Amino acid sequence: MIPMEFAQNEVALAIEYAKQAEFKAYLSPANGEIQFTRSPLPQGLSTAMQEEIEFVAAYFQRQIFQGDLDPEPNEIPQDWPTFHTALEEINYKLKRFHAEFVLELKKSLGVQEPRQMNPYAQEMLKHSIEVKRTRKE
Repeated sequence: MIPMEFAQNEVALAIEYAKQAEFKAYLSPANGEIQFTRSPLPQGLSTAMQEEIEFVAAYFQRQIFQGDLDPEPNEIPQDWPTFHTALEEINYKLKRFHAEFVLELKKSLGVQEPRQMNPYAQEMLKHSIEVKRTRKE
């Protein structure tokens, strides 16, 4: 399902961009803060689509910066490197978790269903809703 505000070819272009986009973090020479750069947006995107991509990219960068996508301490993969600087770690994660950016953009544009819930969890959710509804009556 594609939202009506975006043409299908524009959505396809945005998703292809997301798959190819390269993120990089660097220290700003002016103030020493971490800044992000990203591959330039392709030609032919509407202003609304550009804003949508910018919004999702900013969200992805925040997830990386805040460590939201980091593995749990007891689930760290064997290939997880040791980092010498925070910048090195951020740039590694920008590459490793790039698929999350693509997924979030697809979800934002309505072209991919959210992750599927297993049937047991769905039934438990339905039951919980029924119990709450019964209590209100």
